[in-house]
Amino acid sequence: MILTPKSVGLKAAPESATLLQRKPMAQWGVLLVFCATAVFILFRLGFKTRRSPKQTIILVLALLSHSVLAVYGDAPAADKVMTAAKEKASIEHKAIFLHFGASWCGPCKVLDAFLDRPDIKPVFEKYFVPVKLVAPGYEHDKAPENPGADTLLRQIGGPDGIPYFAFLDAKGKMIVNCRLNRHNIGFPAGDPDGTDYFLEMMKKAAPKMLDSDVKIIETALRTFSKPAI
Repeated sequence: MILTPKSVGLKAAPESATLLQRKPMAQWGVLLVFCATAVFILFRLGFKTRRSPKQTIILVLALLSHSVLAVYGDAPAADKVMTAAKEKASIEHKAIFLHFGASWCGPCKVLDAFLDRPDIKPVFEKYFVPVKLVAPGYEHDKAPENPGADTLLRQIGGPDGIPYFAFLDAKGKMIVNCRLNRHNIGFPAGDPDGTDYFLEMMKKAAPKMLDSDVKIIETALRTFSKPAI
């Protein structure tokens, strides 16, 4: 169960696309209106308070910098997210489950909901530190992407549709990714071969995982009923 931008009528942004090109236009529109208004007020204030042109320009640049940082800073950088995850995994002697998704991706939401189920979450997180990053390079995504996520996605063998995921060790080195016969299995519920491979992935990433815990996740995947998204 995977999706690509093309399969849902979206256009993939080129690899060289900048963050500015990938940000939702409405978000940038609000920012531009805000900045234009602020610049006008600051210049008027500069004249009224007899600030020098240099002082006024410094104030304007400070405001613009703060505003741009607000847009870029609405999602943490991928390396910062991974640093925290690796530290947690190292302390708790766990592997990392890194998965990429997007706001328009139904299977990604289903995977998120599955991992958050009360019967799955405590079992899965006994062995793994889940980390989700917003898949980069897609236009019209409602969720802000994590800067640097595109590099990390390529390091684990992507992109190849989403959700895309891999298990990493506590140092961030990939143990196994979701490619079976060179193809992404996506969220594997409803796919016997995909489910078998996902179970193999878990056991490879956590060799000491109890058979009873593996069985809980296996049963949940094989009897899974797709929820309304």
